[in-house]
Amino acid sequence: MLTGLSRSPSARPPPSPSSILVSTVDDRKGVVQRARSGTLSSTANPNNHNSHSNASDKHSCNSHASNNCTSQTAMSFSKSLLFRVMVFRKILLINDGRDKVLKCAQYAAKLLLWLYFSKDSKTHSITQTQASKIASHFSLARKIIRLGHWLEPINDHMNLSKEGLLTIPKGLSLGDQHVRMMAPLNAWIGILNDIADDVICLSKMGVLPQLPEKWLQRTTAISDRCWYASIFIDVHAGYHSMLELHRKVDSASDPVQQQVLKDKLFMQRVSMLKLAMDFAFCSIDVFHLGDKVDDGLQVVTGFTAALLGTFKLYRKLK
Repeated sequence: MLTGLSRSPSARPPPSPSSILVSTVDDRKGVVQRARSGTLSSTANPNNHNSHSNASDKHSCNSHASNNCTSQTAMSFSKSLLFRVMVFRKILLINDGRDKVLKCAQYAAKLLLWLYFSKDSKTHSITQTQASKIASHFSLARKIIRLGHWLEPINDHMNLSKEGLLTIPKGLSLGDQHVRMMAPLNAWIGILNDIADDVICLSKMGVLPQLPEKWLQRTTAISDRCWYASIFIDVHAGYHSMLELHRKVDSASDPVQQQVLKDKLFMQRVSMLKLAMDFAFCSIDVFHLGDKVDDGLQVVTGFTAALLGTFKLYRKLK
């Protein structure tokens, strides 16, 4: 019999029609109220749920993209820094590179002396003395590094003779003829200049007998005048090289070749600027203008020439 059947504990009586109607009306009222207040649930509006999910996805993609950009920027910066460190290592492996780095340090110390200690020399007498010693030690270290440098211009002269550059062929312009004529002269001037520097350095080190002050001044004057003459020769050769590069840049039709020539022209201008700094620096020593001009002129020109020389070597080894 039906009355004898047992009812399960989970079974519930069916709701009455009136209760269903009341709950439906309450739900609709709640939906309308939430819609008016802007707090409609995701179950009531599925499109709102999709828009929120799309926005979160876009935000996630943007965050991933920004993270990737940041990591790529950091990686490119580290590679660029590592490349510059390796180029600097190449500079330090050669004598000319070590000489230029020490020259930058030497004239940086002199620049600090001129900027900070020249006016208050009495107040900072101890610091000024230490900085002067540091600059002097850097100068001596550069001379030691350049010991035997006179072998290089001898090698240049031998290469000129092997390549037949000591003879002047026909058809060359007057400027090119002068450059050819001055090349061996510049080599011999470089030999004399380096030998004079070696004598001064070895005398200061005590390897050679201490030169009298008179002979030391004469040897220094020979070195300065040789350097001064070589500056004029280098300026003449650099000027004609710039004119030739200008003509090649104007006549070049290939954009790649034109860019290469422009880079060479830029470096030639850097060389001319360095020669101008060397000329101003050496003129003070050759004509004994130390008492007539400010000490800062020689310090600034020397420091600028050191930076330009290091930059030239960096671009060469890059």
